[in-house]
Amino acid sequence: MTEEKERKVEGGETREDALVALVERARAARESDERDDDERARAMAIVTELMANVANGRTAGGRARERAQKGAEEVVACARVGSGDECARVVAEVMRAVEIAVGCLPCDESRERVVRETIVHGLVHRSSAVRVASTRALGAALDAGDRRGLVKYLTGCHAPTMASRAMNYFGALICDGSASVRTEFTRVLGRCLVEDDGAAPRVLPYVLTSLRDDIDDVRDAAQEIVNAMGTEKFNNLVRRNLGDILIPALDELSAHAGTGWQEHITFRTLTLINTLVCYANDCVIQFVPNIYDGMRAVIANERTEARAKIEAQGVLSALVSVCPDAAVLLQSG
Repeated sequence: MTEEKERKVEGGETREDALVALVERARAARESDERDDDERARAMAIVTELMANVANGRTAGGRARERAQKGAEEVVACARVGSGDECARVVAEVMRAVEIAVGCLPCDESRERVVRETIVHGLVHRSSAVRVASTRALGAALDAGDRRGLVKYLTGCHAPTMASRAMNYFGALICDGSASVRTEFTRVLGRCLVEDDGAAPRVLPYVLTSLRDDIDDVRDAAQEIVNAMGTEKFNNLVRRNLGDILIPALDELSAHAGTGWQEHITFRTLTLINTLVCYANDCVIQFVPNIYDGMRAVIANERTEARAKIEAQGVLSALVSVCPDAAVLLQSG
């Protein structure tokens, strides 16, 4: 391919032209005091389109990568301002631009900064459309950057500074009131399991939770993860990480069951344990006493919700089904 052809983009424009236009548009959008929502949304849509044109050249050689990086940095600078905008259409378009730009950034540190300073604001936005767009941008960041480190941060493992408060963004997304957000988030979870990079113990609980979601689209997205990995491989992954998931779940159950507050956490934890038992199969034998004690405590507590007691009984039934030897202990109780 000749240099001239390599530089061409749709409509005969060169990538250099697209980059100049992108930088100018992104800076204008960042510095604008325009108050018309439609105009700002259109301006960001143009930035998104230009970013896509520039990004198309990111693998075509050193110069193209440098141009794409420069354009991506301008988009991110614009996004830091735009992510706090009151207009949902503007913020959603900002996140679409970031989704394209994040793969063009030069290093993991740059991508991590984008997640912490920009994308996370969209994940908790009042608009579900923004949360969906932000979740897609998050998926792009996880694909391109330090997946294990980002997952630790996003699951509340640590805050970037001592003055910052850690937040479990994954926990918020899996409980999101919008099924579209939960579906998109579940697809992102699948992208976190494509490599054995140590992220599995923090990601699997959310995949298992999605497998029991009330909405078909969310369950289908989770089942696609299982199908893509292969059922046996997925089951083995669950078995290898069984203790790392089960013990914290039982601890959380103990902290919330029967307290009379945040009962939805108790129920969600029980469904996770139930699903975990089913996928781990007879590997749960070593944890039978722990599971049994946890379920009996839930059932015996007068303040536990009826649906939680039913789910706890379901866990015990699943335990007997996958591990018949557990029946002796359960019957003695």
